[in-house]
Amino acid sequence: MLDTVVFTDPKAIAFFTDEMVLVKIHAEQDTLTRQKYRVMGFPTSVLVRRDGTEIDRVVGFAPTEEYIGAFRDLSKGIGTIDDLMARFEKSPNRDTAFVIADKFKYKGESAQAEVWYGKVLEMGPAGDSLAGEAQVAMGDMYMRAKDYPK
Repeated sequence: MLDTVVFTDPKAIAFFTDEMVLVKIHAEQDTLTRQKYRVMGFPTSVLVRRDGTEIDRVVGFAPTEEYIGAFRDLSKGIGTIDDLMARFEKSPNRDTAFVIADKFKYKGESAQAEVWYGKVLEMGPAGDSLAGEAQVAMGDMYMRAKDYPK
């Protein structure tokens, strides 16, 4: 979908020509890059500094405007793990904890993801939909890591 919808859109072409450099890697075949950035699913778009260190990532498909907006925000530090953790510190809420957990999950940092999914479960009723989503997300994380006992 990114190839056929976003990367052919003149807005995206202009964005990746004028504001950012796009390097497209077929991570299902390029296992070194996939391992370096711990790509957990496809599509995953990783925003990196010039030295290759990760700033953050966008997981999944988004329409052109949303996709570009996510990269603009992340490049300004908006919506990064650090930003979200600072927001949580000021105003703890389950939705923010869930987003932080998902970010750690998709970075392959399962121990941190588990901590934050735990916060989601601790902060609200066990049977509500967000608790269910957190449990499913943890199950998915364990399945991807082949940690079946968990």
